[in-house]
Amino acid sequence: MVKWLAVLIGALLCAVPAYAEPSASGYSGLILTPTADVIERGQYAAGAFVLNQRPGRHTTYLGQFGASRGLEVGMTSIRFRGGDRETVLNAKYQFQRERRGRAAVACGIYDPTDEVDSTAYFVASKTIRTRGEALRNLRVHVGAGGGLLDGVFAGVSAELVRNLTAMIEFDGDRINGGARLNLGGLNCYAGWIDGLRRAVFGVAYVSRMR
Repeated sequence: MVKWLAVLIGALLCAVPAYAEPSASGYSGLILTPTADVIERGQYAAGAFVLNQRPGRHTTYLGQFGASRGLEVGMTSIRFRGGDRETVLNAKYQFQRERRGRAAVACGIYDPTDEVDSTAYFVASKTIRTRGEALRNLRVHVGAGGGLLDGVFAGVSAELVRNLTAMIEFDGDRINGGARLNLGGLNCYAGWIDGLRRAVFGVAYVSRMR
């Protein structure tokens, strides 16, 4: 694991900007971990995910909004197995955009009122140039946080075929993997979390306010 993280950090130092998509946690990201991407000013995202994790199955309903350049804010409603509900807020600010030769960098806060587990984080993301058509839009993400992220986290995403992105991540505790299919603003997700042992499914829609 340490060697894998070292490779990811090294790759960040090696670009075309990428667009942001929601994660099952609410903020823009991969499966459960954040990336340094944010949805654009005036855009919004809404979605729902079903997660089968160690404590039990739960469902998340999310809404995100690009409040200003580099800033996304949102809210996630979590319904736990057994009927309990919690509503958590989140915000992420991208203070460095991705440019040729440098990574995008952002910081964020998830659940600042500690309804579930308050989590502050810092993350960098970069597109890696590749030859050929086997992998397109290959991106590396590395960050650190507390709370749910539990230290260092990292991930890789790549477009395998048109509009189909594969993702693998280390969330600070376990490995997760999955895929996202983009259908003109509608994103469909399927994957495995908790060490690739439990399923996660979801849909999210990203658009712009008119």
